[in-house]
This record gives sequence, structure tokens and C-alpha cells, in this order.
Amino acid sequence: MINQPIHKALGQALNDNGVEVVTFVPGYGASETFVSYNEIAGRIGKISYHEEVAYTIAHGAAITGKRAAILCKAHGVMKAANSITDSLYTTPAAGLVLFVFEDHTGKHSDNILDIHPFLKSIKIPVVKTDKTKIYDDVNAAYQLSEKQNYRLPCLLTQCRLTNRQHFNRART
Repeated sequence: MINQPIHKALGQALNDNGVEVVTFVPGYGASETFVSYNEIAGRIGKISYHEEVAYTIAHGAAITGKRAAILCKAHGVMKAANSITDSLYTTPAAGLVLFVFEDHTGKHSDNILDIHPFLKSIKIPVVKTDKTKIYDDVNAAYQLSEKQNYRLPCLLTQCRLTNRQHFNRART
């Protein structure tokens, strides 16, 4: 899967993992992945214009037993925070993975947002990935989300779409 664009690898991994509900808010990375998934799966998906709504729809699908995915930028995670924290107190019957497309350069966002301190504070499981292992990490994220006696939403982060150098700063 390394030789294809990340958005195509993600679309293929979502399809191969039997993900039935994919919600997204338009943005760099999320839009390309959503289009790829719909082309591969032969679906026509719906656009959401608010991250909390997109997350809640996918979460509801996972509760009812359908694997689901949410595609958004790091800023969108903050907008969906209310729904995300609520979902940590439920038990989805199927995997729920939030795919976060980080903008380390600020080129596609209003500013650079390090989402990891927030994710750490709410104790949501995070699978960090890169282009060399994206397909396998999608599989791992769904397995983690569906782990017996665990059943929590999982977050896949650092989905970079290019090979450009990214903004890098020390994390505490």
C-alpha cells in the first residue's frame, strides 16, 4: 500500500475492514479520503458541516453494530469534543475510529494545533501512523476499538498526505 497515495490506502483499508458508515467534514486529507472510500466501496456518502454531528452519527452507527469512521482535521476534534467525551462512557457494538488529519505546517488551517495533549487528557486510545504502515494501522485501530472488555472509540492520528517536512516541536 506504500506506493499509492495515503487517501487511497485509507479508503481501501476502510472498505476492507467492512466499515459501513463514514462521516466527514470537508478539509485537507478528510475530503480526499472520503472520495477514495466512496469510489472503492461504490457508495455515495453525505457531507457533514459540523464535526460533533459527524461524530455522533458515526458513534450511533457503532452502537448499533456497524463499523464506523469519522474523518476530520485536528481542529475538528476540538469541535466534536463534547460528543467524543460522551462516547467514552458507552459500549459500541462495533469498531469506531476517528481519523485525524494533522496540519503540522498550518497551511490548511487557521493555526497549528497540537491535538495530543487533549487526547491524552481524555484517555482516548490513540494509534499514531505514517504512510509506511497506514493500512495495517487502520486494521489495528479497529481491533483495538473492538477489543473485548475494552470497546472504546479509537483515534488514528498523524495521517500525512505528502512527504514534505512537517512542523516539529518538542513534546512534553
